[in-house]
Amino acid sequence: MLAFLLLVVVPALVAAGGAHLFGRRAAVADGERDGDSVSYVGGIVSALFTVVLAFFVVFAWQASADVEASSGTESDALLDLFWQVEALPAAQRVAMQDVVAQYTRQVADTEWPMLARGQSDQRAAELLDKLRTDVGALPVDGGVSEAVREQGMADLRQIADARRARVGSATDGDPFTTVLLVGTLVGGALTIAFPLLAGISARPGNIVIMGLLGLVVGLTLFVAVELAYPVGGLFGAEPGAYLGALTEMSTAD
Repeated sequence: MLAFLLLVVVPALVAAGGAHLFGRRAAVADGERDGDSVSYVGGIVSALFTVVLAFFVVFAWQASADVEASSGTESDALLDLFWQVEALPAAQRVAMQDVVAQYTRQVADTEWPMLARGQSDQRAAELLDKLRTDVGALPVDGGVSEAVREQGMADLRQIADARRARVGSATDGDPFTTVLLVGTLVGGALTIAFPLLAGISARPGNIVIMGLLGLVVGLTLFVAVELAYPVGGLFGAEPGAYLGALTEMSTAD
């Protein structure tokens, strides 16, 4: 709510109030200014703002999509591992399936909120290490246990790779994306400030137009800031893949 107020309501009020204040200057009160030059420079400012915003949206959206893709790959491998160990003797099967479910729940309930803060969960990493140890300890006897061990280790490699990619996409801020976000914020501010500084008159119509411009630019900046969070923002990835996997795991006998 605070971000919404700062990025949407405040720019609209500043734009409308600025149009009223700056437009009362004697130099612009009559509405006669060098319109062609002002329009040209204003068009350049607007175009640059649009281009930077477009690049930022593409890169920010891709980061969220990468988290979603990695989550889907990881949850699929977790499910495969869960059902692979179904062929083991009851005691081993129950123990390993319990650890798989614990890891999945840990990611969905605990690690996901931590990713929004730029952190990963050590407990989830420990559970993954335990799975590696348990699966790696299965006997190599040419029977069912060896087949489960071989496929289980392949699943664990996929889980580890997907986890690494997910955590990296969520926590490793891309400097280029950060620069684009800063450029977007600066461009939005210039888009509002330029007409005020260039000399828009304080006619009621101009004040209304500037207020609407501030509102639109503010909404744009609010969306941009939310997009900067691949996890946790309004448009960030959700742990639905893990919750779906847990639902399927719960059907096991």
